[in-house]
Amino acid sequence: MALFNVIPDSRVSSCLSTRKDTLEDILTHLPHETVWEMNQVHLDQIQIIDSLTHSEYVSQDNKRQVPHTDALISTQINQLLLVRSADCLPVLIFHPNPLVAAIHAGRKGTEMGILKKVLSKIQAEYGLIDGFKIWLGPRICTNCYEMDLVEENMKQIREQIDISKSHVIDCKVCTSCQNEHYFSYRKEGPGSGRIYSGIRI
Repeated sequence: MALFNVIPDSRVSSCLSTRKDTLEDILTHLPHETVWEMNQVHLDQIQIIDSLTHSEYVSQDNKRQVPHTDALISTQINQLLLVRSADCLPVLIFHPNPLVAAIHAGRKGTEMGILKKVLSKIQAEYGLIDGFKIWLGPRICTNCYEMDLVEENMKQIREQIDISKSHVIDCKVCTSCQNEHYFSYRKEGPGSGRIYSGIRI
């Protein structure tokens, strides 16, 4: 069953689906005006949705898909940002400014420094340097895969912000070890489904 308020703060809504949940299940329980999905390409492209022409990305039922993107940032209320994953690391960020971000940090994106680049962009665009809440979601662990996605992304966090002035929440779940609850591409193969991590102001 889906988990809600993975970032425990009354000013933000956040969620994580399991393999038993559909996207519709998530949307039913998380009120929103618009849903923003990414056409994730395992790179380091970042999009601030506040600057997008919404009509350009309209699909149906107030869902919009942003092409060639692995990270979204927004300061607007009721804009639900979604990440799809099945072994890659989903990252959700909240700042009481307010601001939210959703990041798909796979192997390539992590190697390209996507999380560090998102934090750098937030600092440059909005002048926010501390007070973040950063959630690290289910991903494959080092016992099941040769790269430590969490450690590599924690390095990027430490390089970009003073971690003592922010709060990192690690769910400490491996998608492969807990495959009965979460999808794992490496355990199940190309036919694996995807879990959703989402956040909105």
